[in-house]
Amino acid sequence: MLSHYYAKETPWIQTISGIKFHGLNPDPAEILVSDIIHALSNLCRYAGHCKSFYSVAEHSYLMAQYAIKENYSAEEILWCMLHDVSEIYIQDIPSPFKYQFPEYLQAEKSIMETVAIKFQLPFPIPKVIEVLDARILLTERQTLFYNPLEWGNDIIPLPVDVKCLLPNQIRALYSVLLKQLLKEHGDFIDED
Repeated sequence: MLSHYYAKETPWIQTISGIKFHGLNPDPAEILVSDIIHALSNLCRYAGHCKSFYSVAEHSYLMAQYAIKENYSAEEILWCMLHDVSEIYIQDIPSPFKYQFPEYLQAEKSIMETVAIKFQLPFPIPKVIEVLDARILLTERQTLFYNPLEWGNDIIPLPVDVKCLLPNQIRALYSVLLKQLLKEHGDFIDED
């Protein structure tokens, strides 16, 4: 039985690169750029409840493009690209429900803290990233839903163009930008 197997060791998942990722005890060495690029490109936002496939990678890429245009700091731009990395390991729970699961929130925080260590970024994630994330949510709502309901936000949508790129399309764009940002940040990328 699988439950017997899982009880024997720290839980892990196999990533696309073929390594084990121990989500409840994350190790920076288990976070690979190639896994981030691949998985974020394949993950759909809003639990799939949108007109067309819209990846977490495109969401992050659009935030980063806006941050570049507005001259945000290098660390803030990199956080735009990486702020949802925990989702490649433990998926996401839609925000209205997420805060009802403290164990999930702890796992998410632990993974994101490990991401910060891996890429030498400040933790917690800067508040400015949370603001951009909330603003793009409003832009996405108008683009991705047939009959967008009011979500109670009184902030200005982020002026970006949501295109709903296919996974292979956004993977290429996201990969180039992430690797460029990491190189500028001084992170050596030893994968591919």
